[in-house]
Amino acid sequence: DRFDNVSVIHKSNGGLSEARNVGMTASHGEYTFFLDSDDRIVPDTLETLLGLLNGYDADIATARHIYWYDNAAVPARGVDNDTVFDREDSMRELIGNSVIKNFAWGKLYRTELLDGLSFPPGRYYEDVYWTHLVFDRAGKTVLTHRGLVYYRQRADGISYGAVHKKLDLIDGYVIRRSFAAQRYPRLVPQVDEHIMKLTLEIYLQSLRRLERSGHAGITKELAGRARKLVKEGICRGGTMRRLKKSYALFSWCPAAYAVFAVICRAGGKMLEKYRKKGSLRAGAYAAREEKNYSVFQLLRR
Repeated sequence: DRFDNVSVIHKSNGGLSEARNVGMTASHGEYTFFLDSDDRIVPDTLETLLGLLNGYDADIATARHIYWYDNAAVPARGVDNDTVFDREDSMRELIGNSVIKNFAWGKLYRTELLDGLSFPPGRYYEDVYWTHLVFDRAGKTVLTHRGLVYYRQRADGISYGAVHKKLDLIDGYVIRRSFAAQRYPRLVPQVDEHIMKLTLEIYLQSLRRLERSGHAGITKELAGRARKLVKEGICRGGTMRRLKKSYALFSWCPAAYAVFAVICRAGGKMLEKYRKKGSLRAGAYAAREEKNYSVFQLLRR
């Protein structure tokens, strides 16, 4: 009753995608902003983003976010000053998940951009399926240097959840890969890098967490996707050779890759240990030589 311009929709829990889709269908404003229930924004967030949107004649205004932990708040990587990107540059930043993140929240959109687009029901990491489609319709995107959104970090949140949920993340990137191949072919290597790194990371996570009940199924799903992408040429080309070799090995035999990863990690730790020892020895040698030189100077006198 306090706000005539606010509508409350009551519905059964159908997940985040369904809630957003219902909200987009019911809304009729000129601008759209998403905020997850456990995050918060500073009081002038919408005012700031709207000013940027209109001031730069942009289609999307995105906020810098702050990782909000129980005992700390850490600003995410951002820009030093408000920055405007054209379509291809903003897509590059989005796909690279760099200063423009893949989150749907924390951005003010002109509602007309969202016409006909919806989030995939029943999927985790739904933003990866959706954001690139919106950015493809935007002429300009402006990014503010201010931290406006506090992104709650919870151990039981989706981002920290079971490993099998991250299969949806890979599927989202595979769909994005097809999109980039048609619209932004120069950005395909960036998508490929995400897919390969995620695949290997998820596999090793499933081993470390000892999810015995689901590890075999996760491995089968990951390896099947990897073999298909290897046939499509994801490992071709001269860049990221080490990553591509690891990914190709995983697609052929996940267990062999696991052994290879353990050996590389052990070798890396051993090398770092010897480097530290070498630095200490070099420092001791330099100190000894400096002392000898000082004695020599005294004798000369």
